[in-house]
Amino acid sequence: MTWNGQYCLGITDLKGDTLWGRTPPATGFPVDADGDGTYEIASPLGKTMRWLDPANGEVRWTLELPSSATQIAIADVDGDRSEEAVLACGKLLIAAHVKGGQPSILWQLEAPASISEFILADTDGDGGLEAVLAGADGRLYGVDGG
Repeated sequence: MTWNGQYCLGITDLKGDTLWGRTPPATGFPVDADGDGTYEIASPLGKTMRWLDPANGEVRWTLELPSSATQIAIADVDGDRSEEAVLACGKLLIAAHVKGGQPSILWQLEAPASISEFILADTDGDGGLEAVLAGADGRLYGVDGG
């Protein structure tokens, strides 16, 4: 079980024993970042996107972001069977992935205002994901995933 504490990020087994815990505190979400069938933990920390090994908490890959990430969602946004980390970074919505052991930004979209919150969902029933962004300007913005 992944836990996100006020003071650290860690993993606890089903018996309740802590396998590892790391500081500084951060959020972490299970993700198969490279499509190999094994999960990593996607964990943004400030301007750095990290993918951690869930067995020991060690950092497998890092990617510098253009600004601090305030939110994250996990989804296969390009249909390749590996999952991307979608991040709100100021006015940018960014999809980050790992291909061939190398992290990179798959795409980024600039919103009209800073992104306060966002969700990924099939809002039009076409089977694809769309993004609904809540802007700091008080407006909602919809982004069609194509």
